[in-house]
Amino acid sequence: MARELLRRQHIDFVSIRCLDESSNSKHLAAGYFHSLGSHWNGYWLSSDVSWFVRELCTLLRVGCPVVEALDLAITQSSSRMKPWLLRVRHSVQSGSTLADSMRECSGIFSSVLIEMVHVGETAGTLPAILQQAAEFQERKKRLRNRVGSALLYPTMVLALSIGVTFF
Repeated sequence: MARELLRRQHIDFVSIRCLDESSNSKHLAAGYFHSLGSHWNGYWLSSDVSWFVRELCTLLRVGCPVVEALDLAITQSSSRMKPWLLRVRHSVQSGSTLADSMRECSGIFSSVLIEMVHVGETAGTLPAILQQAAEFQERKKRLRNRVGSALLYPTMVLALSIGVTFF
């Protein structure tokens, strides 16, 4: 039953086991694997992470508790991001801090973001820190796009010159 539910949600897994073997707990642990490595998942999900951080910031600013904010973000997130957010929410519900929960998904969330969340939780200013983190993520993405665009022309000229020289 759990396997079919996960498959219908397009979640890949390695194994499923009961977290608490001694009780009738129905909480499941699934080892999520994606076809790409964690570095590439982080790269492709950077806009989703930026959206998530901004969404979480907004929800926390209006007074939403962290677990409820995570639930709302999960319902609105992309299918690529859902398994990671479910994992974070489960960890937070189990008593971990948000930063520690995000650290478990370190291939998705950058170490800078995780440490910023840790500082925000410690100082009690998580919404303000998340606002800064979202702005940082967006500036980083804009810079990456500008650098890629700036390198495109020289790369094309180099490839064309090599092609003309050898052919």
